[in-house]
Amino acid sequence: MNKSWLTHLLLACLLALSAPAAAQDATASTQAFFKALLEKDGPALSSVLAGDFYLISFDAQLIDAGTLREAVMAGYVAVERGDLSGLRVRAYGEAAVVTGHWQVKGSIQGQRFDTEVVFSSLCVRQGGSWKVASLQFTPIR
Repeated sequence: MNKSWLTHLLLACLLALSAPAAAQDATASTQAFFKALLEKDGPALSSVLAGDFYLISFDAQLIDAGTLREAVMAGYVAVERGDLSGLRVRAYGEAAVVTGHWQVKGSIQGQRFDTEVVFSSLCVRQGGSWKVASLQFTPIR
């Protein structure tokens, strides 16, 4: 029983020490996602997205990684300006949730928008790096 207690204590300490790094890495991955959208950088977008990534868009549509990348590179989704604020992160070992606000201006298939959304980004550690696995946008009205 004594060894079990010590093992649990050591595990808890390791998780506590890794939480700040996980939070920082998840935040960096989320910021890299938004930067790739702004710069219309398909390869950068691909590198930060998990293979099974899904975006839940403004209008509740599910968009997979390949579709999003193609839409950004073809100009169907064009972000002209995007400012992140109010970022909060909660780390859970190999996963983290990043939430915040995104003041964004651009167009989707020629339809212009200028709005603020709240977002939730689920990040996971895959293959030694942090990836964005899911992202949801909710417009503020």
